[in-house]
Amino acid sequence: MGSAISTSGKWTDTDSHPSRPNQFLVYNLNRQSFACPIERVHEVMGLQPILPIDDAPPFVKGGIPVRRKLVPVIDLRLMLGMPARVPNRRNCVLLVTVGNAPFDVRIGLIVDSVVDVMEIDPSDVREAPDGPCGERAGLVTGTTRARGQLTRLINVDVLLTKEECVAIASLAA
Repeated sequence: MGSAISTSGKWTDTDSHPSRPNQFLVYNLNRQSFACPIERVHEVMGLQPILPIDDAPPFVKGGIPVRRKLVPVIDLRLMLGMPARVPNRRNCVLLVTVGNAPFDVRIGLIVDSVVDVMEIDPSDVREAPDGPCGERAGLVTGTTRARGQLTRLINVDVLLTKEECVAIASLAA
């Protein structure tokens, strides 16, 4: 039985549904390629000054003002246990929605660079190798080749726990 990833980041059965390419935003972290469903990405911004936020969880770097709201920003490298990076002009902030209602929240994710928006055919997606366990189990939902490089598909719904979403939502209020 075949498996593929849908644009929602959840596995679907390709034997009972025709496979259609899904659009993903491909980005780099620590010389590794990652992708997330494009419908979860609201905007890609250049890296800008990040304002400190009092009482923010440790993984929150601060916030950036976006349309009169303070959006919490997370350094995705640090959240995934990668080494810190020296900021440069290629760094970007992805404004994304993470989590599921009623615990969903809009956040900024700092990434090293954005590569492209690509269509990925579900038949080209392979099962994810063992990834994070515990709270972030299921973060990497599959792998594929994008531009000749192994690319990990990220399920942003499990990027933050419900408790972290609630804590971040209170910061942006």
